[in-house]
Amino acid sequence: MKKHLLFLCSLLLTGSLLAQDDTRSFDDFVRLSVSTSVKVELIQSSSNKAEIWIEDGELEDLYTDQSGERLKIYWKSNDWGNKWNKRKARIKLYYSDLEAIQVSAGGRVEGSETIRAEDFDVNASSGGGVDISLSADRVDADVSSGGWVEVEGSTDRLNVDASSGGSFKGADLKAKRVIADASSGGNARVWATESIEAEASSGGNVRYKGNPTKKDISSSKWSGGAVRAMD
Repeated sequence: MKKHLLFLCSLLLTGSLLAQDDTRSFDDFVRLSVSTSVKVELIQSSSNKAEIWIEDGELEDLYTDQSGERLKIYWKSNDWGNKWNKRKARIKLYYSDLEAIQVSAGGRVEGSETIRAEDFDVNASSGGGVDISLSADRVDADVSSGGWVEVEGSTDRLNVDASSGGSFKGADLKAKRVIADASSGGNARVWATESIEAEASSGGNVRYKGNPTKKDISSSKWSGGAVRAMD
């Protein structure tokens, strides 16, 4: 969670240098989607709102769209050249419940408080990152294209799919049963206490810790895949 501490420090510094630009309120949501150079700090609350600071860009170009129980936070698309790619925003997002986080295109979501859920889905792609703590019956994680997820906490069941340079950092997520698949340069670090099913191919790498009594491990040495216990 070192990244999270650095993130909070930078957010506090930003808040001291920039005036808050806007506060937006929402109905209850349980699914969050963040993209395009937006950094979000999660804060558990009885209300649902976003406190927004714009570092670069225009406030009206930052969209917070809610459709049912899904909240999407992203910058308006454009065709006006590189200056649009420099837009940056930081958000404190207050929420009551969460069941899913999807991050892409350099977006980032972090939170220090433990998120509690029955089933939790987390997806990171295209350089997006997630750093959270979870307590859930089941966690499904999908990381690809340089996306990364760092998670701690506990779960009964963990399913991980890491591909195309995606990285799942779950060595501090205590899971009873783990299924992990890494391919095309994807990496997964997991903690299994009862059982693990792991497969690695095409440069994929799965590292696991714990002493699971049941193991089903498959790796292709011809394509550079590897599954092994942590030292």
